Amino acid sequence: MSEFFTHYGAFIIACIIFIGMWVLSLYATHNGRSGAPFIGGIAMIMGGLSTPHKWLALLGLLDYITFAIIYSFIDGERYARRNERFIKAFEKHGFSTVPKEYKDKHISVKAGDDEPLVWDYCENRPYGLRTPDVFFAICYDEKTEKRTLLVDTGKKDSEIKAVPLIYDSIEIKGYKKTFLNKAQTVSVMIKIDHE
Repeated sequence: MSEFFTHYGAFIIACIIFIGMWVLSLYATHNGRSGAPFIGGIAMIMGGLSTPHKWLALLGLLDYITFAIIYSFIDGERYARRNERFIKAFEKHGFSTVPKEYKDKHISVKAGDDEPLVWDYCENRPYGLRTPDVFFAICYDEKTEKRTLLVDTGKKDSEIKAVPLIYDSIEIKGYKKTFLNKAQTVSVMIKIDHE
């Protein structure tokens, strides 16, 4: 028994660290945070190399970040399709398809109880949230001098909704945020900050 722990003790500890980092990264990713990338995988590789069976080090490739990299390629394709949908919506509603960026304005987006995200303000460019899955763009009509919020909820075959943005902030209610199969209804608060 002591020979087993001599050969595989470090590997067992690495497995515990690996599982803990995997769960931490999964939870953090679903809450818009980065988690602990590579730490579990590196621990697993070191633990696998300390055993007589060096192939166990390959289990380090099961780190959450490996799957996140693969998912980012798939997610990038999804963003590209949504951008195409927004370009069609811009044209349908008569807005310019050329983004216009402002250095003196920012947009803050708050979903539920999460801390607000702050981005540079850019008209006629889609912004995206992962949880809840919402894409939106703020468009400005120079003829009427009014802003419109275009919202896409990501549902299949759904239309991109146009909502008038009367003030510099708007709250959109009723978007689903899911984590570990628990759905929450959250509101998304979008606010334009002037410096």
